[in-house]
Amino acid sequence: MIDPSTNTWVQVAFIDEIAERLDQFLAPQRCHFEDIFHVLETLESYRAGWESGTHERYKPRPGAFFAPSDERYFNLMWLIAAKRGLLEAVAEQVGESLSRFERDGRHQWFREFWADALRRATWDIGTLNYDNLLEQIDVELEDGFPSNPKWARFDPHRLWTSRRSRILHLHGSIFYGYLPFSEQKQFIDYDEDLCKYRSSTEARETWFGKSSATAQSHEESVIGPLITGLRKTDKLTVHPYDEYQAVFRRAVYKSDRLLIAGYSFGDLYLNSIIDRMLGLHGSSRRIVIVTWFPGEKHSWHCDPRVLNQNHGWPGTEMYSSLGIAMDSVQPLGSSLTYKDKLVSADGCCRVYLGGTQEAFEKYGEEILDFLISD
Repeated sequence: MIDPSTNTWVQVAFIDEIAERLDQFLAPQRCHFEDIFHVLETLESYRAGWESGTHERYKPRPGAFFAPSDERYFNLMWLIAAKRGLLEAVAEQVGESLSRFERDGRHQWFREFWADALRRATWDIGTLNYDNLLEQIDVELEDGFPSNPKWARFDPHRLWTSRRSRILHLHGSIFYGYLPFSEQKQFIDYDEDLCKYRSSTEARETWFGKSSATAQSHEESVIGPLITGLRKTDKLTVHPYDEYQAVFRRAVYKSDRLLIAGYSFGDLYLNSIIDRMLGLHGSSRRIVIVTWFPGEKHSWHCDPRVLNQNHGWPGTEMYSSLGIAMDSVQPLGSSLTYKDKLVSADGCCRVYLGGTQEAFEKYGEEILDFLISD
């Protein structure tokens, strides 16, 4: 990057500096990827807002009450490069993970569970992962994108009227990219609408080089193929995210069966939907939550304050949602002995603590019977 003080090319560990400063601020907790991305978006918002020639639309109102303490963190080129670098790093990690997926080998347990589940019932599957692992199951899933040799435009009608199981990539996919400019329809397509490409390589060719959206708060809101940061609800207003969120909400309100696997309950807008299950469905609800207790079994404690201090788990949001799902003020029970399965007093919710693989391999049939039973 260009060092503004010397106007020369230098190697700058800008993301590391952001992370280090965040860690100092959040201590004893540490920042994560979404924290960093949110900070980069916000820094860019105020950098632009403080310029005298900036239109009022791009001036975050709180900027009138404070000023930068360190100009280094408001370098435009550094901010652009850091945001791009983070998204590229995530995409590369997802791609590497996909290349190691062995659907007929060591990950056969994953394919077999979902193939069995999809044969036994029709599902609406909401995923926060950026991969296409679920599309590699033996049953065809509907995502609202028709088949296309290179890229496909999202079709809401197709998604809503399909009788197949549906998959909702609520936060995007490495196979999503922007519509080719020549294909955009005036007054119909939003500039940030996404389409689906046949390969992640082709999709990523469209990711960069365009301006970012602006939220109603007048802050930058990067709406793209990978939804991240802490301003997600501002980013779910384009295709396919708007329709996916609507389908997900309707599915929760309509069905009294819910399976949650590998979710840390960190997205408050999703929690607000999931947490309605008890009020909507009461004793007819059937909820399965598959999570992972990160400590050793001998270090189990039913008090969440002890667990959180020792293991950083389950966290306030997760514990709150567990309590609602279990209809209990003590969703982890009262025993000091670790159990890999917890069952609510009314029998309507089950929590599996050994992780997804253990739950699917050891309890897969039990989970499906519970969810599909009358």
